[in-house]
Amino acid sequence: MRKIMLLAAVLALATTACRIETNAAIDINADQSGSLAIEIGFDEAAATALGAAGLPTSGDALAAGAGLDEAEGAEVTTENRGDMEFVVITVPLDDVTQAGGALSQAANSPLSTLDIEFTDDSVAVTASGSLNEAFSDMGGTEGIEQMLPPDQAGSLAEAFTSNVRITFPGSIVEHNADSVDGTTLTWNVPFNGAVDIQAESLLSGGGADDGGGFPIWVLVLIVVVVIGAVAFFVLRGRSPAPAAAGGAAAPTGDTTPPPPPAE
Repeated sequence: MRKIMLLAAVLALATTACRIETNAAIDINADQSGSLAIEIGFDEAAATALGAAGLPTSGDALAAGAGLDEAEGAEVTTENRGDMEFVVITVPLDDVTQAGGALSQAANSPLSTLDIEFTDDSVAVTASGSLNEAFSDMGGTEGIEQMLPPDQAGSLAEAFTSNVRITFPGSIVEHNADSVDGTTLTWNVPFNGAVDIQAESLLSGGGADDGGGFPIWVLVLIVVVVIGAVAFFVLRGRSPAPAAAGGAAAPTGDTTPPPPPAE
């Protein structure tokens, strides 16, 4: 991703309207398999500047620049998202807990640590990093900004964005993500700051998102309805008999008349 960072500097010199986005995406499956993807996207203005700077635009070249072109099973695809075109380099993983090692092969990764831990019924992810660490060999993000004219020192942060996106199995029970879409969590990596990732999901057990069994609220509703119905019929069975014709109450209990008073 170093070439992409250099491109961002060129784009910042040309215009602040250019946009470049890089993402690290991790898909986690309940059977502990998964995938890692590096996404590199740019809008039309960025693509024009990219070509003018003589930097690569093809998926294979960008995969080589990301350091994942030789990863086993790596697949390079392109897709349009709004006004941006993305090159996506996806690496399948038989054991997604090894994603940290695969990510370390990616040049200038925004994550310096990544730990994925499975238990019998859950999976937890912790990670940390920053773009400053990712480009430490170039003086960090501050060093890169110093390459720009003073009046454009802040334009690079506007042109360049980076995210970490993780899709979990089951249902999310805890997270500190910036945004949520179903079981996909996204963390924004600030240009001049750090990202700290913490999240956990249940592999099964009735979360509304995973379709495994009834959600708890449905079971509670069923119990409440059953209890209400039983109470209704019990109370109805104990209610007094209807009044006799003419408005007089129906006799209840012992109907023997009392003895006459003694003389």
